Amino acid sequence: MTLPSFQDAQGYNSFFKFHVPCDIFQHGHWDTGAFPIHDFLINCCRRLKAAQGYAGFSLALPHEFFRWEPYELKLAESYFGLEIDKPANTMTMIDEWRGIKDVNWYTILGEPYVKQLGGNAAIRKNLSDSTLPIYDFGAGLAIRAGNEPEMAPVAKGLPPLYVAVNNVVRPVRTTQIRSMGMGSNAGELRFNIRLTDLWMRRFDAPGIWPPTHP
Repeated sequence: MTLPSFQDAQGYNSFFKFHVPCDIFQHGHWDTGAFPIHDFLINCCRRLKAAQGYAGFSLALPHEFFRWEPYELKLAESYFGLEIDKPANTMTMIDEWRGIKDVNWYTILGEPYVKQLGGNAAIRKNLSDSTLPIYDFGAGLAIRAGNEPEMAPVAKGLPPLYVAVNNVVRPVRTTQIRSMGMGSNAGELRFNIRLTDLWMRRFDAPGIWPPTHP
């Protein structure tokens, strides 16, 4: 978040991520109690003038995250709603991105992406369902898919609200990606470029995710 001036001049992006333990929330009360996550998230977007972002269920991997990547992929293949995101990998991706990364419970669109999608009014018209509230944070919009995040087990099919948001924001999703995983050590499966691409398109249509392995 504090880049040297020479990097800032070249247009580098910074990346801010935080995890909140699920056990601080009770009975699905995500917006109230000890940690009202909505208020915190919108405050972050407003103060940082967020260019893009997302929020939902995610894995808080240990420091040596590469040891756990095979398990990360296995869980991702079982749940559509599980966000796959490691700062060490994401930072190597976003400097060359020309679009947003992902759709989840919250999908954050900075003003340039809002304009590319036809503006505030057009997005609200395309997502007029009351279960898809849209919040203006001053430098863009935050779209929330339902009152609470979904793990969305693959066995139950694609989550409709996430799909609805994806259908609207897909034109501004990046296609310039790298692998979200490290290289395999002994033939174990991890995210690679092919699997990363399939995962990012998982809400586009049935049958894309989970992948089939050669």
